[in-house]
Amino acid sequence: MRSREANGALSVYWALLRNELRELFASRTPWVMLLVLAPLVGYSFIQAVSLFSDASQSALGHPELARGMTPLDGIFVPTFGGLYLAVTLLFPFVAIRTIGEEKQSGALKLTLQLPTSVSALVILKFLAVGCVWLAALIPAGFAVVAWITMGGHVYWPELLTLLLGHAIYGQEAALRQMKEPLTITLYLSPDDSRAREMESNVLAKLKRAVPHMEIRYGTVAKAGMFGPSNDDRYGLVIYQYGGKREESRSNSPREVLPIVNELAGLSVKAGDSSPFPGYPLVTQADSLGIWFYVLLPALTLVAWWYAHGR
Repeated sequence: MRSREANGALSVYWALLRNELRELFASRTPWVMLLVLAPLVGYSFIQAVSLFSDASQSALGHPELARGMTPLDGIFVPTFGGLYLAVTLLFPFVAIRTIGEEKQSGALKLTLQLPTSVSALVILKFLAVGCVWLAALIPAGFAVVAWITMGGHVYWPELLTLLLGHAIYGQEAALRQMKEPLTITLYLSPDDSRAREMESNVLAKLKRAVPHMEIRYGTVAKAGMFGPSNDDRYGLVIYQYGGKREESRSNSPREVLPIVNELAGLSVKAGDSSPFPGYPLVTQADSLGIWFYVLLPALTLVAWWYAHGR
């Protein structure tokens, strides 16, 4: 008897979930979002690979420069940035539809009269919206597979951290213990791409965690249009804390955080204390444009036509 009741409840839940998915994909909003995502994520990925490859050419023969070549910062942050941009603008309209449309049509009152709890209905709606979210990850997932196929390195815990939107490696609690001011001096032009990457990937996150922090830009000769700066200090980053000083030319969190921790005398548990080698890679992704700009949008249109033709 109980098994029949359980089977009957599962059948009701499955029918409700299918109805939620049908209602969601009957709207144009998720399809428009998916159409926008493919070329946007594809363009971000192709440009990131091009810039990463250019930087890798000079880093291959210099271990100090190679340590700053991390796929997380150079490839996946820009790629998923395109994903987050489109999702931030369009995904709320998808989520709003799960309740707003039913409330407007009066179907919500009928749904609440079904032999299911309100919490179960909320979970089913959450699962339906989650299915749209998984569909939105398809272009970014294809970019990750393409990067692996090219021979690129992927450190899955870092990628999952980026996907879940966490901050720098869970070390904020330790950084908040720093009592004295931390001074970081960059011998870079503020317009230099390395300075911008340092600002977004490291400094912005340190600002949230370190109580007292000062960022300075040292005076150096700017890089020329056709070549690097002649100043030997160009690209140098100096860290000062409590009368101690360290230097580095890396803009990678995996290189910078150990420097800050050592200066402050912080003990941060880490699984591997060996020097980070970096993962430079010289490759091209221009040929993938046909996938992101033509084939993935075409498949989305076919799926849209199929969903509305049923």
